[in-house]
Amino acid sequence: MRWLRGRQMLLVLVLTVVTGCSSFSIQLSQPTPDIEKTVFWMIDESEMRLSTQIMREVELKLSALQPTATAPERAAKTTSTATHTATAIVTTIPDALKDKGSKPTAATPVTCVNWLEFVEDITIKDKTIVVPGKPFTKTWKVKNAGTCEWNDTYKIVFSHGDQMDALSEISFPKSVLVGPNDTIELSVYMTAPSSPGSYAGYWLLQSGSGQKFGDGQNRDKAIWVKVEVR
Repeated sequence: MRWLRGRQMLLVLVLTVVTGCSSFSIQLSQPTPDIEKTVFWMIDESEMRLSTQIMREVELKLSALQPTATAPERAAKTTSTATHTATAIVTTIPDALKDKGSKPTAATPVTCVNWLEFVEDITIKDKTIVVPGKPFTKTWKVKNAGTCEWNDTYKIVFSHGDQMDALSEISFPKSVLVGPNDTIELSVYMTAPSSPGSYAGYWLLQSGSGQKFGDGQNRDKAIWVKVEVR
């Protein structure tokens, strides 16, 4: 009778432990452990030994039901490995774009301006009386009113009117340089006509490139010589 009572108490203890394990398993959302497969019923031994064996098995099952401590570490590891480092991909540049960027821009040439400004007559002023057939030298003082530098490639050239035996063109003196706003005296050797009368000759300057220019806003007004032959 005493043996039967001890067996009943043991059965109640087992059911209590199993019920507790089931509640704990539901909270952790884990499947209910099968305690019956691991509990060894030791009927012929003492109640203390049987209880100790059952509690040991229960502890092992409870330990198996607890979440592993490495789960957060795995989650952290997964999170860290999910981050990717962006890398730049170098591609070739199309030749059309490469040439467009590498070609140097040609500098626009700056064109200077040839322009003279009459200053005064140094010799043979207007209406000067000269003897028929007598040589004379006409000298003008002019200013470089443009932006080009005049050098010995420049000339004074006959434009129209009475040439009076003068050369068609006379070069500037060697090594001469006339910068902008500088002045120069230009001379032409002439001979008075043999017949009496009024005579006038008109002259322009010419650059080394062949450009003819003169005075005035349009840079086309000639300088002149006017004489009275008597």
